[in-house]
Amino acid sequence: MSKQALTQVVERASEDALFRQQLASNPENTLANYDLTPDERAALLSNDPKRLSDLGVDARITKSYWDNFNTPFTG
Repeated sequence: MSKQALTQVVERASEDALFRQQLASNPENTLANYDLTPDERAALLSNDPKRLSDLGVDARITKSYWDNFNTPFTG
């Protein structure tokens, strides 16, 4: 499992609105440079924050990710 890469994606998406927009519109291309398992990719793109927590991402980071991911891109 690539928990470090998964955490990097979640942290970046929590802080970077453009990255979130790219992740939402073209997830395969956006995640291409990250060493993620199929389960990790699915968890990132699901609407279930528990999936990220189950994969070992800190719950506080997971909450921030979902709060921000569901905020429309305005840039």
